[in-house]
Amino acid sequence: MTDILRAVSDRVNTVAKGLLIVAAFTMVAAVFGQVVFRYVLKMPLSWSEELARYTFMWTTFLGASVALRYKSLPNITLGLRLFPAVVRPYLFLITNALSLWFCYEIIVHGATIAMAVLPDKSPGLDFTIAWAYAALPIGAAFMLVHILYLVAEESQEKLGNPLLGLAIIIGLALGLSFIVSQPLPGLNYLLVILLLLFFALGVPIAISLALLTVVAFTSLGDFPLTVIPQRMFVGLDSFTLMAVPFFMLAGAIMHSGGIAIRLVNFASALVGWIRGGLIPANVLASIIFADMSGSAASDTAAIGNVMLPGMIKRGYERNFVTALQAAAGSLGVQFPPSSGMLLYAFVANRSEEHTSELQSHHDLV
Repeated sequence: MTDILRAVSDRVNTVAKGLLIVAAFTMVAAVFGQVVFRYVLKMPLSWSEELARYTFMWTTFLGASVALRYKSLPNITLGLRLFPAVVRPYLFLITNALSLWFCYEIIVHGATIAMAVLPDKSPGLDFTIAWAYAALPIGAAFMLVHILYLVAEESQEKLGNPLLGLAIIIGLALGLSFIVSQPLPGLNYLLVILLLLFFALGVPIAISLALLTVVAFTSLGDFPLTVIPQRMFVGLDSFTLMAVPFFMLAGAIMHSGGIAIRLVNFASALVGWIRGGLIPANVLASIIFADMSGSAASDTAAIGNVMLPGMIKRGYERNFVTALQAAAGSLGVQFPPSSGMLLYAFVANRSEEHTSELQSHHDLV
């Protein structure tokens, strides 16, 4: 059973990575083509932004499935360490039961809304918008396959029987779905408790937040659950949010192009002459690189790849160097433009408010 699920999961992951490469390349090509046609040829394309936004949808959900396959979805594992080691395999089953429940809801209701918008055509591409909505159920289906494989593998190792683990998570998912379908008292307080519980169990953060919405809508019974994938689609349908993967792409290009090494040399020339100069040189290089790339992850990977081996070779302890690079790499979020500040501006709508204030001041003058 485990071997079969592993083979299916590997095949699905290969397909997902192939589609992810195509979607990411199409997104980059659409944005780059729009820049060339708009600012160089003075012939703006009417469909490029729409194509980029919709391929961004596919990049997001396919990337989530690939990250789940490698257990890389962001989560909080501090709570799991508080439980005895003998209990953790069962907590792993509960976590994956919740993820399985989420995937099921997105597959069913995402497919429903994709079929509902099948006759609708996008204004720019003049093609059915259902192909963009299909990213949600397909990405969730890929995630579901990976969950089944990961549970079977963990159950084979810890429980001795993969079918037992699969039966447990399916039963838990069905039971939870039935429980929340009933009116729940004190729903507001319950949602807060569930959020903390999900975080403590190590449920991926994105899935935890989405499950709270499922619980609220299901318990209230006044809203169709198709609203959930629809709002997920609308929330990601933003040209502004596309700057986040482009920041990461810029960081990867700068790292491959050798900019990180030049920044380290520049920072070392400024502050490396003082006692312990590699420490401020690391921080300074990380700040400069993060200010250009806008991504803390790219900053940590690029500068850390250059500085960590050198500092360890010079006699610095590995734990200290690792902590230093983690702290220095995270400083990039505080220096605009950064992906964190971009997300804040998008959620808080700060740019539009600032524009409105300037326009009001201009009208008064």
